[in-house]
Amino acid sequence: MDVSPQVARKMEPDSVYRILHELGPSLLRDEDFAEMYAEGEGRPSHPPSLMAGILLLQRHADVSDREATERLQFDLRWQHALRLPMDFPEIPHSNLSHFRSRLVIHELEGQVFDRLADMATEAGVVDPGEEQAIDSSHIFGAAAVQDTYELLQDGVRKLLETALEETPEAAEELIESHGLEDRLNTEKPDIDWTSEEERREWLQGIVSDARALLSAIGGHQLAASESVQEAAELLSQILAQDITDPEESDSEESDPGQSDSSEDGPSGSVPSEATAEATGPETEGSEENGVEEGLQIRQGVATDRIISTVDPEMRHGRKSSSTRFDGYKVHITEAVESEFITGVAVSPGNQHDSDVAEDLVEQVRERFGRAPPVLIGDSHYGSPDLRVALKEAFQEREGENQEGENQEVEVVAKLPTATGGSGEKFDKTDFEIDLEEGHVTCPAGHRAETSYQTRDHKDRPVERFQFDGEVCAECPLRSECTSAKNGRSITLHHHEEKVQEVRAYNKTEEFEERYRKRPKVERKLSELLWTHGLRVGRYLGQKKTEMQALLTATVANLKRAGTDLIEKLLPSGSPNGQPTDQMVPATG
Repeated sequence: MDVSPQVARKMEPDSVYRILHELGPSLLRDEDFAEMYAEGEGRPSHPPSLMAGILLLQRHADVSDREATERLQFDLRWQHALRLPMDFPEIPHSNLSHFRSRLVIHELEGQVFDRLADMATEAGVVDPGEEQAIDSSHIFGAAAVQDTYELLQDGVRKLLETALEETPEAAEELIESHGLEDRLNTEKPDIDWTSEEERREWLQGIVSDARALLSAIGGHQLAASESVQEAAELLSQILAQDITDPEESDSEESDPGQSDSSEDGPSGSVPSEATAEATGPETEGSEENGVEEGLQIRQGVATDRIISTVDPEMRHGRKSSSTRFDGYKVHITEAVESEFITGVAVSPGNQHDSDVAEDLVEQVRERFGRAPPVLIGDSHYGSPDLRVALKEAFQEREGENQEGENQEVEVVAKLPTATGGSGEKFDKTDFEIDLEEGHVTCPAGHRAETSYQTRDHKDRPVERFQFDGEVCAECPLRSECTSAKNGRSITLHHHEEKVQEVRAYNKTEEFEERYRKRPKVERKLSELLWTHGLRVGRYLGQKKTEMQALLTATVANLKRAGTDLIEKLLPSGSPNGQPTDQMVPATG
């Protein structure tokens, strides 16, 4: 029984169900997924156009696989959106997981997003030459964060289980010869976790077994297996990041964190205050965790620290000084006037926003044929390095697009806050910097006496200006400036000319007017995160989390531009599209 006419009459014109019903045959095409299937092999499957449509509605409603297949059976809106009869046979919820896996395997997780972008461009709904805004926010990972003990236990077990799957006989022989049978146990070790001695003994044992296992596999036939190599690499990384011998120094391994507010320094790393949460409450200090003799749990947070064996790509992250999270970051670009999402990317939680911006701009250029002429963002995207990198990367592309327009990308953003060193209160912006004359003057009117060449955190040459220590000592503003015995110093940025240029422009009314457009992308990001559930990752791994973000962004674009697309692409009414013939999944 077809109830579509009755359902359609009750729907609002901008309903996503009505929009998907009208645009579905043009948006969700079986031929776009043809490489995922092999003709004449395997069992018949549901059309990929139908499966992709279910994934879109699932992200719109933010429901599980089981709930999605139930709604397909009992929700008339879903049936109308996908052009299904009421007696359509039930789809096993596991089919959705299989379909998502195939999308990732064949690198088609962004196919529907790209198709809608093509349709919007063709219809003139979005203009590739529009100013665009950029922003990011965090996604809580789907896996639980593990402490050092759990990481080691699961890392060893994962390696053993992988070896048993690849070559059972060889793996069983290795396990027996090294007495590792107990390491396959999935239960928590039966020890008194309040006892320092028992914790220390267990730690010594698991690390010893892990190192012996890695050494044995290194010269074993198991090493030929790619999956075994990956599991061994994971265990090696866990040992390196979390374990140290007493005589070793961890000064090079740990990262106490950098502020992401300095225009001169790196950012996006995890502050050391997260260490206790990263390793569990009982692993905070060597004397407290009971491993002060022998092996120790490394203090501080290792750079790029793995926090879960279930999802090794998750990372500790910090969006701001007050917001700590574990998982990923989602980054989007949005055309300011049409409010159409033009680019989506997901990165590990510890990656700084500016590190993703250049790749995201390139993604937009490839999708729409040109880079955004203007990129509006907050101070995370305002660094001189990013501005220069975008200029160098895209200005040379002039003439590549059909209209021969300049591909240079202008960044409209505030500069990251310039901070002084320890004990310094005046920041760099309080000093008068004359690049033409090579002078730096302090707020008290004193000029730096000397300057010399040094290197910045990226090992690039920079100039540092040093004020006279005796003059600083007697300066009435000393308490507001510095406590350094040798006097205050100011280090110029490697791109100081760009810094001064941007600082001057950011004081103009033109900048303020353009910068006021930025909140649009914040609202769009909020819609993805809170209305459609993107704040919490549904799947394991960066690729599948990015697929969740792409599907969610597609839903938001349908809501925003769907009615315009229907009017411009289907002026005479919707096509009489129906699901196509059954297809067979291609082998992976």
